Amino acid sequence: MALSSAYAIKGDSASDLKWVERAAENGHAFAQYWMAVMLSEQERGFYWTEAGRQRDVLKWLKASAVSGYPKAMYKLAVTLRAQGRLEEARYWVEVMGKTDYYDAVLESGVQLMMGPDVGDIFSPTISYQFEKPRPVEGAALLLALHRQTGKDAPLEMIEAYQEHLTPEIMAEVETRSKELLVDTPVIYYLPKFGI
Repeated sequence: MALSSAYAIKGDSASDLKWVERAAENGHAFAQYWMAVMLSEQERGFYWTEAGRQRDVLKWLKASAVSGYPKAMYKLAVTLRAQGRLEEARYWVEVMGKTDYYDAVLESGVQLMMGPDVGDIFSPTISYQFEKPRPVEGAALLLALHRQTGKDAPLEMIEAYQEHLTPEIMAEVETRSKELLVDTPVIYYLPKFGI
């Protein structure tokens, strides 16, 4: 990755891409994620078809996600959702809620808390179509995230779903959220993946 950066600074994009690819092929999780970004967002490399490019984007995102890189998990879940591969996407939503990446934890908490209601509250295009809401699990994750970071967005998401959250549910949310911050805060825990 250091060689890639050196070539990028020199303006040698072909060598830059080559060294990122070598690092990715050797299991470097960030390089795998960066390969996906270079292919999808920067449209680097030559492909005869867009389908071929997308196959490689997903290959690198999945490799990085399986290696435990949370930004890749988030990007993979969103990409799979856009392709209608909701079962796979839901798996990554569950997993990314146990990482240290703020956006991933926020997304996971909202989706788990609201379930299918997220489409009615915000937009059908952002729904992973979970079968049912899991308000305690999702809201506890959001409350723990707020406590850990001090950011308001997690609380705003809870407020958006407030009419579904009874006092009994909120009491359970409060208790569960404290359990998430005992020894290893949920936003710093990175589980092992077996896919």
